[in-house]
Amino acid sequence: MVAYHSKPHALIVGGGVTGLTSAWVLLERGYRVTVISKEYASEEVRITSQIAGALWEWPPAVCGRHTDPISIIKSKRWCMVAYNKLEQMANDRETSEKTGVKMRLANFFFRKPVNEDSYQLAKMNEIKENLRGFRHDAAIIEELGVSKEYGVVDVYQHLAPVIDTDKYMYWLIDHVRKLGASVLTREIHGDLFTQEDSLLRQYGADVLLNCTGLSGKELANDDTVYPLRGSLVRVINDGTKFPRINQAMALSLDGREGESDLIFIVPRNDNTLILGGMTEPNQWDLGVNLENYKPIRDMYERNIKFFPPLAKGEIDPKFPVANGLRPFRKQNVRVEREDRLHEGTKKSKLVHSYGQGGAGFTLSFGCAEDLADIVDQVIAEAKTEAQPETFKSLL
Repeated sequence: MVAYHSKPHALIVGGGVTGLTSAWVLLERGYRVTVISKEYASEEVRITSQIAGALWEWPPAVCGRHTDPISIIKSKRWCMVAYNKLEQMANDRETSEKTGVKMRLANFFFRKPVNEDSYQLAKMNEIKENLRGFRHDAAIIEELGVSKEYGVVDVYQHLAPVIDTDKYMYWLIDHVRKLGASVLTREIHGDLFTQEDSLLRQYGADVLLNCTGLSGKELANDDTVYPLRGSLVRVINDGTKFPRINQAMALSLDGREGESDLIFIVPRNDNTLILGGMTEPNQWDLGVNLENYKPIRDMYERNIKFFPPLAKGEIDPKFPVANGLRPFRKQNVRVEREDRLHEGTKKSKLVHSYGQGGAGFTLSFGCAEDLADIVDQVIAEAKTEAQPETFKSLL
């Protein structure tokens, strides 16, 4: 049995935004934390969290795949936890510079008036009630220079966190290390539930956390996990070829439009603009590019048609196309304790947080706080079980 220290020890599997944000929250709650992952953010091998569009969005996001009612309800709470935390980071000049988090205007366009679509009207009213900088005005279309020929007739905007993912992920891993986390490189295969006791003993930990994204398919023995491939074309946004774009622009894919209608234009930082988007379920190949895959060329041309100044743009020669696999589930986002029992009666000390899909940054802090609450419960139960029977009777 693991000996309990003054600080309980959490072992986190997964080094992306979900795992490292969970580490941050647990460290601030007084836990000792060890993170193990096959790989972490780097320039050599960019992980999924670096490829992410990283525009904070009120759920469901423009890719339109999180439609499970339970996920939508929970996500609306989770996303505001992240919104407030990221806004706080963005509003501190020094922190914003270190993390790459900025508050920018995000514009969402529609091909029919929002007031004539009950679904979109309800979503817009929720945004109006909860977010800052809200404005609903079709005049924004002309103000931004969006093509009238593309057929959009309505738009609203609000302030949203936008994240330079490379800068943020490098900062985040450094931050959790400074808070005291041990960050190790290791690849694990197989069902974590069956390895739970051995991993806890090996690392001297009290609770095991699964924050492995797409690898949850194997590590949580979850057949509902699947990839939703996305591709982003990266364009130089330094103001030389066209006026620098400082606002995000998106045309939603919500099940009412075709795949070819999705538009996603987001300033990654002051010098790079990312153009999307694509939502290709169960496609694992990350080798597609502008030359060998027509849908990416079509996506690029679609964004130019929507916003004509992009026709003068220069694609980033060092990193022209970024491909990533959004880790979705056919069910809802999973933030819960493992429900399988050891030997038929013993509760598991494995807790999951995966299936965030394309909303990893948007849900990061909300999921991490809920995960930490569950971890608190696991530790409290374990401490109670470790007490002598005579002491338990007094509780």
